[in-house]
Amino acid sequence: MIDRLDEELSEGGFTEKEKEQRLTRVAHEWQLFIKNDMVDTIKAIFFVINTFEQNNTVWGVGRGSSVSSYILYLLKVHDIDSIK
Repeated sequence: MIDRLDEELSEGGFTEKEKEQRLTRVAHEWQLFIKNDMVDTIKAIFFVINTFEQNNTVWGVGRGSSVSSYILYLLKVHDIDSIK
């Protein structure tokens, strides 16, 4: 996740304020994933997405409440930048 965040921030053309907003959002969401005992779920999702990418599998752009998560966007679960 941190590698993908670094990639997003270095390629995104964001201002320092926008970068800070994204870092703060990741920290906040990560604490919620920990609090709700969902770290293993995130690891499984990351594995599935990597497998999809390796096999050129197409998956949805996102739906429902998952598109409000910036972390899930960074992990490429969906294509909706929830900060924008």
